[in-house]
Amino acid sequence: MALAYNKPASMVNGLGLYDLPNRTLTLAVIALVDIVAIQTALYLGLDLYRAIAGGDGGMLQVDLHLSLAVLALPVGFYLLGVYRAYEQLPIERFPLRIKVTCVLFAVLVGSHYAAADQPWPLGAIGLTFALALMLPLVGESIVQSVLIRRGLW
Repeated sequence: MALAYNKPASMVNGLGLYDLPNRTLTLAVIALVDIVAIQTALYLGLDLYRAIAGGDGGMLQVDLHLSLAVLALPVGFYLLGVYRAYEQLPIERFPLRIKVTCVLFAVLVGSHYAAADQPWPLGAIGLTFALALMLPLVGESIVQSVLIRRGLW
């Protein structure tokens, strides 16, 4: 009696559980969600600070330099392997997200204080930082559930 190896139905193109186009799509979608979430955190944090602090707050604004510099966050996520979605659970990637966000946010705030005419108050920075930690996770979970329903995760 000869034993035959039956390839599991989940194996596609010999690459494992998922094929390469799905991995690329997932990486691109999660990176795009992070970019949108971080930009949203930047603007929403400032608007929340204006609403909480009252007063004029009209002098505070997001300049183009800061808005472009925030895009370094997804690059840091990629370099530290946060986007290896198929190899790690979201809870395993969370400490890496916190580390990257803390370091890059400190660099961004420092450079903004050095270059800006009117630096942001600490309240606005704190709100923006908290939102920059939470919004990418919320966005990733929403996108992940949509991709799972469509069979692309």
